[in-house]
Amino acid sequence: MWIEEHRSGKFNFFERYKDPYTGKWKKVSVLMEKKTPQAQNQAARLLQEKINQKLQIKPNHSDINFETLYKEFKLGWSQSVKNSTIYSTNNIEKVILDNIPGDYLVKNIDRRFLQSIINNLLNEGRSHNFTSKVKSKLKQIMAFAVRMNYIDRNEMLSVEMPKKVLTTEMIQKSKRKYLDQTEFELLMKHLEEESIRDYRVAKYAKIAQVLFMTGMRYGELAALNPETDIDFEHQTIYIQHNYNFRDKERTTPKTVKSDRVIAAPTKVLNIIQQQLITNIENGFDTDFIFINTKGQPINPERVIGALKRHGQKIGIEKNITTHIFRHSHISLLAELGIPLPAIMDRVGHSDSKTTLEIYSHVTKKMGDELIQKLNDLKF
Repeated sequence: MWIEEHRSGKFNFFERYKDPYTGKWKKVSVLMEKKTPQAQNQAARLLQEKINQKLQIKPNHSDINFETLYKEFKLGWSQSVKNSTIYSTNNIEKVILDNIPGDYLVKNIDRRFLQSIINNLLNEGRSHNFTSKVKSKLKQIMAFAVRMNYIDRNEMLSVEMPKKVLTTEMIQKSKRKYLDQTEFELLMKHLEEESIRDYRVAKYAKIAQVLFMTGMRYGELAALNPETDIDFEHQTIYIQHNYNFRDKERTTPKTVKSDRVIAAPTKVLNIIQQQLITNIENGFDTDFIFINTKGQPINPERVIGALKRHGQKIGIEKNITTHIFRHSHISLLAELGIPLPAIMDRVGHSDSKTTLEIYSHVTKKMGDELIQKLNDLKF
């Protein structure tokens, strides 16, 4: 380190460092009021911090804390996912940061501590689904720490998710994930009657019908561009986008498997054509189908609120959301005898868990009805 007097009367402290990429010597400087021994010590520390920053020197293997680790992890992770994903995982992030103090040294975070976080979340009443997501995120963070050579082993690999105890309520809940044909027809009949008094109900009914007969996610339906995504001649729908209601924009599909072309029933195409005509008659020149008074896709909360309210009026106790019609479509295809792989392709499921759960319930019910029919035979 050397010192030069600045024209202002202050003192410039300099230090050299070698750029590891070019092999050339470079220098950094810091301006101090005085050149006393105390000022020199402070300047030496500031110069070293500047050199570390220039060289991007990370905290060493032994002293990185969780706050620093998480910031580094999030910087890279957030560049590889959609904004909607970042927004939807804010609650998971909060739970993790609430349970692991930022000054905890990462090298000291062991499997016992991590397992206690998972166990405590369940004991506090958090769902298995949410807790599993926290566990998955922690595994990603610790894997990043291993990859960056901050720790030698991912302790999350030894953390287990306690098994969910199957209850009668859970079994019944799985049966409430979809509407059967009778329930759906009852709902449609009611909505048709109500639409006479409220024109908005007719639009919600159309949305429900399209979802029920195609198995699309509501975000996929909202993102459809009739110009590019619907082939009325060949009766197909190309699902290549999802709609981000928070940022009000089309985005890529939820998964690679979600990008798909499906056959569209004539009734669905007729509903869409009628809605496009209605949009034009109402003065909207838009590339969306089911729109609000501003020409934008209708917010899912509005659709869900209306359908849920009307479902309750006619005694349907199931939780009606836009997603229930997707599950109902899977149920419908199972009743029609469509093979499981073909159903998964149609709805864009890469994981068979949800599809198989609904498929199994329906086929079991069909099996029970088959036995009853065999028992009723007269001979």
